[in-house]
Amino acid sequence: MAAALLLFARAGWQNQKEIGWYCQGISLRYAEPLAPGAAAAAQQKNPGLTFWCQQKTVLSAGNTTVEVAGLFYLGDAVLVWGQPCIKGAMPGPLECRGCALSTAAADSLFGSENVVGLELVCEDTSYVVCGVFESSVPMALLPNAGASFTAVELPATEQARQNPDTWAAAVLRATGLPEPDWRLCPFEWQGLAQFVIWLPFCFAALLLVRATFQAAVRRSAVCRDILLFFVLLTLVIALPVLLQSLPQWLIPTRWSDFAWWKQTFTQLTIHLLAWLRVPPVNRDVCVKTCLLLQLGMAAIQGALCEMLRCSLTQPPANGANLELLDNAAQEQPD
Repeated sequence: MAAALLLFARAGWQNQKEIGWYCQGISLRYAEPLAPGAAAAAQQKNPGLTFWCQQKTVLSAGNTTVEVAGLFYLGDAVLVWGQPCIKGAMPGPLECRGCALSTAAADSLFGSENVVGLELVCEDTSYVVCGVFESSVPMALLPNAGASFTAVELPATEQARQNPDTWAAAVLRATGLPEPDWRLCPFEWQGLAQFVIWLPFCFAALLLVRATFQAAVRRSAVCRDILLFFVLLTLVIALPVLLQSLPQWLIPTRWSDFAWWKQTFTQLTIHLLAWLRVPPVNRDVCVKTCLLLQLGMAAIQGALCEMLRCSLTQPPANGANLELLDNAAQEQPD
């Protein structure tokens, strides 16, 4: 069971790493496309912004045509789809004719995944394939400054992690962009995934603390004090590591500040409702799928921890109990 726990923990770390691919900033979503020219004007004021939208489009190469989910963007392609490429690399921010394809789109269009350097056509515009990323969904990342953008990506700077809502509002004021219909903070979900990974280890640590206290009761007062000191020292060291997985704005400056707890709970509720109500795109589906998988693995790890606890605290068998009683009876004086 211990080996299974370690395997699930390793899978959990890999899964939260995949969540991090799609959680590299704050995502502002709009129900209606932005006005023509609004993206270019805002990007001049803040070059770090990335605009994108997802639409069905048709790619063609020679006599082959394929319908794919087109991710049209203006800015940094990594902020739109952060998954590493298995062939080549994502097009750079200044590449206006470079694109990236999913493995499903590359196989359907060219019959192979080794397509870096090949040309394709989308909406009468020629592109050169720069990279291929793994996905069973036919997708293509295509730079297009004139697309009908419905999403804006704000890079997750240190200010954004301290208070994402305040920082996003400041960026909107500085760039003149309208208030979004949904404001998503995907890096919160990566923090949640990291926090979930540590929960089984916390459960195991509690079992270790419990066993330590039971052992300390049978020893002298000096031994009990020494064991208690090391237990408290371990907790002091482990708490910052556990809190480090959470966004900074979720860590209270004063634990007794009830106004902070109320405000944070309201803010989290707004973020959760936005995440549930926003029309999902392929990236959102990937994040939600990974989160469900993370929670499922955590539940299995919790069950394995409980089974391990029961096996370690199992009472002696009846035969062993009878043997102890016989030994006690023989030791009694006549």
